[in-house]
Amino acid sequence: EQGIEIATRIRCSLAATPMALTPDTTNTVSARFGLAWSADCSRTLRALLIDADAALYRAKDSGRNQVAVDTRVDSPPTDSEGARITCNA
Repeated sequence: EQGIEIATRIRCSLAATPMALTPDTTNTVSARFGLAWSADCSRTLRALLIDADAALYRAKDSGRNQVAVDTRVDSPPTDSEGARITCNA
């Protein structure tokens, strides 16, 4: 769950912070995160990267500002199956 919280905090912070493109122009940044984990360290790094990549593509398919979690192996509970976790702001 810490990974979800950290990714959400980063995503929300980026979305809330205007970036100066020029002295007269600002824009906001959005981010998508794909997370995977192994409760008992039985999954290889390669498997975790593949699962995180799949989760990232799910986040991209869901739109901007998303955190998606690999739900194939004992994933921690998340809002909407990890498809979207909203900012508390």
